[in-house]
Amino acid sequence: MASKNQLKWVKKLHQQKYRQQEGLFLAEGVKVVDELLHSKLEVVHVFATETWMENNPQSEREVIKVSPTELETISTLMQPNQVLAVARIPETSDPVTNKKGWSLLLDRISDPGNMGTIIRAADWFGFDNIFIAQHSAEIWNPKVIQAAMGSVFRIPVQVIDTLQFLESVKGRQPVYGMLLDGMPIEQIRFTEPGIVIIGNESRGISPELLTHISYRITIQGAVPDGQGRAESLNASLATAIVCYEISRQINIGK
Repeated sequence: MASKNQLKWVKKLHQQKYRQQEGLFLAEGVKVVDELLHSKLEVVHVFATETWMENNPQSEREVIKVSPTELETISTLMQPNQVLAVARIPETSDPVTNKKGWSLLLDRISDPGNMGTIIRAADWFGFDNIFIAQHSAEIWNPKVIQAAMGSVFRIPVQVIDTLQFLESVKGRQPVYGMLLDGMPIEQIRFTEPGIVIIGNESRGISPELLTHISYRITIQGAVPDGQGRAESLNASLATAIVCYEISRQINIGK
């Protein structure tokens, strides 16, 4: 059974400053924890109810049993789901300039739910890397982990200095920027791996990054001028469409 000190320790990890101090993050729910346990990340502790333990008798890890009430006290979810795991935040060792393949650059995405959904979409459509600008939502925020549904355990995610990064790849990879005044995405030919910049939900791409964009792209709505329609797409939805179109073109070209 979990001790009171263990439960207090887990609750501290709800706060970003403690996650950073400890180098740990939380993963919750049957699906997310299953993805974590099958990943290469280091799992420190698993706290689970009897129901989860009965359904996972083959688990090779030591499991700390908690009651449903105890799970509720340490959970970040409105409706806790059988299991919570504590895992170590992976260290980034590879220089960003050595990354290959298609990449997303998230420019100050502030909503954790959006960030998690974007990571999940990038994983689904086969993107290789995700770079995140400083002052964005924290990658290891429980809401990001939940929305990503395990994708953050598979696809490399790294916080970077955006200007320094874009200078380092200048002339080596095309850079696509999602902008309202860009060329319709269906007119773009994605012939070689590049970097797609997704801007902040309300402010778009930071002005200082615009000069580094090779191709300005947009997703047109049913009405070209948007009269009487939505002003723009949600950042995560727009990202999913872009990732789909790039994946579609790559598969056609194979």
